[in-house]
Amino acid sequence: MTMVTAVASLLALWLVTPARGGQGACAKDVAEHCAGVPPGNGRVLRCLDAHRGALGPACRAANDARLAARLRRHPCADDRARFCPHPPDGRGKVLDCLRAHADALSPSCRRAVAPRTGAPTR
Repeated sequence: MTMVTAVASLLALWLVTPARGGQGACAKDVAEHCAGVPPGNGRVLRCLDAHRGALGPACRAANDARLAARLRRHPCADDRARFCPHPPDGRGKVLDCLRAHADALSPSCRRAVAPRTGAPTR
């Protein structure tokens, strides 16, 4: 397990579990938005992502940190920072942006964003 993976795992656990003397950063948000979601396999975290706009500030900040740690492990992390640092909100906008820069992407990122049924990558 890499250090980034370990930190991201601990942060995810902190997001949703009660803390000594109080609640985890997202305990209230989990109760409000994800009460019926069974824990495990990232389901609660995906629920929090789906309700991002309605989360409290502490939960949103903790969730953003978790997502940032996950993005740093992605083969396109450097390419995203270079070509698509602030894509417009919406599903697939980062992927669309990366694909628009396909010729300039690193080989590992090019493989990661290649359409599954499209042309082979170089």
